[in-house]
Amino acid sequence: MSFILMGVILILCCFYGYIKYTDKKAEKLYFKALERFEEDKLDEALKIFEEIRKRYPISRYSKLSFPFLGYIYFSKGDYNKAILAYENFKKTMQSDIYTFLSVLSISCCYEEEKKTDEAIKILEDLIKRYPDNPLEEFALLKLEMLYRKKDKKRAKQILERFIRKYPESPFFYIAKARLLSYNK
Repeated sequence: MSFILMGVILILCCFYGYIKYTDKKAEKLYFKALERFEEDKLDEALKIFEEIRKRYPISRYSKLSFPFLGYIYFSKGDYNKAILAYENFKKTMQSDIYTFLSVLSISCCYEEEKKTDEAIKILEDLIKRYPDNPLEEFALLKLEMLYRKKDKKRAKQILERFIRKYPESPFFYIAKARLLSYNK
């Protein structure tokens, strides 16, 4: 029995050591990628972030690479890959705030692809699912912008909701001005 216990302990120690090893290796690459990203060398940063994802998929730095990959792919106009990166970030982080940010980013990808209906649908679902999220203000304003092109009545309703719900928002007067523009 003690040999089995020792074997399990040895396996756990090896696994823990492997995790620490991969995190150290991924960390080094991650900060190198961040440096390239900050220098606006997006192609180099992309390659390094992708390398982290492939070589160290269980590393925490692999998870943290997703939003950067999404941003870089978005800036290159590769919206499908950007959406995939944001979806993966949403799945791996499993936090309301990260889910909200990921879905906002995904809606921007659909908007850029001229898939306005899809962008609207995911924003509406997001707002229903997380009604009191601190980023709801941004989602409502984004939703209003998307509806402005399609359904002015619905856009106006969204602004009215925003004004009622967020009178202390720094965007309150922007929303109020937009609402007034519908009444002209």
